[in-house]
Amino acid sequence: MGLIANYQEINTEDLDRIVETIESEVEINLYRELDNLANNESLNQYNMDKMWDSLNFLITEETHEDLSFKSLVTDAIFGSCQFPDDMVDIYLAFVAPDGVCDVADALNDIDIDEYLDEFDMKKFAKYEVYPNIWEHEDEKELIKADLKTCFEDLKEFYTETAKNGNCALVFIG
Repeated sequence: MGLIANYQEINTEDLDRIVETIESEVEINLYRELDNLANNESLNQYNMDKMWDSLNFLITEETHEDLSFKSLVTDAIFGSCQFPDDMVDIYLAFVAPDGVCDVADALNDIDIDEYLDEFDMKKFAKYEVYPNIWEHEDEKELIKADLKTCFEDLKEFYTETAKNGNCALVFIG
């Protein structure tokens, strides 16, 4: 079991309801709200599984432990507005509709193959990038393919969410 990243398209009304739920400190209702959103098949969803820190490190050379460099890539992966840790027991953040458009544009401008050409598993191991899979040198090409798929799927998620004029909810847990 590990930390997986989920991305959920939501409209502003749903985001407002989540904020109200968090502010009311009724945790069971928050999980019910998130579950209801996950079951809404008319909205875009993406489950990156455990590669969220790896994808961020590949492009920004920052891990989730040290996000001193804020960029549209980190916004895409971690959200731009995080809910305070003392209000929720999972990592929960969002990107507002105008930010979703900026993120989609930024992701569409990235040539992921340029980053994958420079992929160095020893560097990922040195910085303890999550998940800890970097000692498997024999799986390098498989890991690179997984990172590329994660990037392309994340880009598609934000592009479609931007077209719909909605927010993106990010939860990692």
